[in-house]
Amino acid sequence: MKKLFLAAYVALTTAACDGQGGEKYKEIAGLASPDGREIKLSAVVDDNKYTLLDFWASWCGPCIGELPYMKAAYDRYHDRGFEIYGVSYDDNGDTWRAMIADEGMNWVHVSALRGWDCPTQPLYGVNAIPRNYLIDSRGNIVAKNLRGEDLARKLAELFES
Repeated sequence: MKKLFLAAYVALTTAACDGQGGEKYKEIAGLASPDGREIKLSAVVDDNKYTLLDFWASWCGPCIGELPYMKAAYDRYHDRGFEIYGVSYDDNGDTWRAMIADEGMNWVHVSALRGWDCPTQPLYGVNAIPRNYLIDSRGNIVAKNLRGEDLARKLAELFES
């Protein structure tokens, strides 16, 4: 019965955050930045036109493959109101912090440092990474799973129109 309930909860949560029809994002709080500060997702969303909520880990090859696209988007649109809120599924703080520094990932980062036992996993139905949600300043999810050049195209559509 517990498994059935959990499966139903994850399915409903995933459907609620599928990026269709302007669903609202769900708050993330209680996770620490690399320097130990709590940074709520709402604080980042409130301060920017668009926020990319990105679920990743330093050990995830496909996540690392997305970095050039994310860095290019960040460099191009950050000054215009674009921020990335990276939620790491790492469990080793030293590895996580080193990856951020070594790769020049200059955006907002948080983690519970509990791997897949991250509190955001059931909240957003994260069952694979990388996974992301693009959130507007009103808290609406406007796109999801923007990989590769899709991120640049979507941001160009939003910022250039």
